[in-house]
Amino acid sequence: MDDKSKQAVEVYEKICQQYADEFDEPSFQIDNFVDLLPKNGKVLDVGCGVGTDVGYLTSKNFKVEGIDLSGKMLEIAKNKHPDAIFRNADMRNLDYQENSFDGILASFSLIHIPKSDVPNTLKGFYKTLKTKGIIYIGIQEGKSEEIFITETFRPSEKIFLNIMSRSELKKLLKDSGFQILRYFGRKPQNSEEFDYTKYVVIAIKASMEKEIGLKKGFVKVDKYDPQWQEEFNKEKENLKKIFGNVAKSIEHVGSTSIAGLSAKPIIDIAIGVDALEDINKIKEKILKFSHYTIKEDNADGEILMRKGEPVKSGEIKPDFITHFIHIMEINGRKYRETIVFRDYLKTNKAVLKEYDDLKQKLVIEYKNDRKAYSKAKHEFIESIQSKCDLD
Repeated sequence: MDDKSKQAVEVYEKICQQYADEFDEPSFQIDNFVDLLPKNGKVLDVGCGVGTDVGYLTSKNFKVEGIDLSGKMLEIAKNKHPDAIFRNADMRNLDYQENSFDGILASFSLIHIPKSDVPNTLKGFYKTLKTKGIIYIGIQEGKSEEIFITETFRPSEKIFLNIMSRSELKKLLKDSGFQILRYFGRKPQNSEEFDYTKYVVIAIKASMEKEIGLKKGFVKVDKYDPQWQEEFNKEKENLKKIFGNVAKSIEHVGSTSIAGLSAKPIIDIAIGVDALEDINKIKEKILKFSHYTIKEDNADGEILMRKGEPVKSGEIKPDFITHFIHIMEINGRKYRETIVFRDYLKTNKAVLKEYDDLKQKLVIEYKNDRKAYSKAKHEFIESIQSKCDLD
């Protein structure tokens, strides 16, 4: 063990009970991590300390394991949560099989290992997570440096801290194969906390190959990718087999259908039918495929299907969505609005750029709220549709 990390462990051995008494609430913004995990998923708490977060995640029905280097911290954790799994282990040398966990929580634990150890530690996290697994990283944020600072619970002791900047952490995560989803910061709330901003990043294990799709609720806008048209072509063939003659048309719509326009990497497809009731003829056939779901509370003039990762028992929509399939009456206004908006943008480059600029602005403002992002675009879309002949 590095002397700096060993020194931090030795200090925690001396203050573990005070620490347990003071910090008995779950980690900052942990629910934003929880929201992205699959139901009943497996989570590894790295640097679990006295087990507070292990207890919280267990109460949410996750299968949780905690690891830490402080034996005395782990004794307290085991007494508080006797049914949980705890191990004395070093995050820098994880011995789990690849793709073992749906989530890794590293709540203010990387701050006690040297900067030189962080890249390989993150690569170990990447291997241990399943594809599209979620990671929570909490750091003390400030000017990048390694320091020994007075421990607030025992002023006679100094403890090692690896202070990171935001850009430093983001680069480390990107270089290790993670894609950042959400980030949060707050100032210290009491004298027992170190006098640094508490900065939390939540990221996803990205595939080494470019993929379509997004975690539910998350907003991301990518530059136009010709692959989107190929993905539509493949899905169109699938839908032809399922819908048969119920589908009178199958069109690629939405931003992924327009060359030069940035978009969420979710393929939008419009299926024109004679009457919405016709879906009942093939509904049973659709639902035989676990990666399709049909939304119950549909907007007027449309039935929405989602395609994504296979839906788990008891869930009503995919956790990771790749396609939105809009079923509309082919002679109805909703269908015409959808097609006309697409075609207008394809032939009006100035308006296309205006819409692209708007999306880039909104994705920053509503990065954690897909519904608000979509609502904010609606006024622009309506203004374009009002210029078109829909009759």
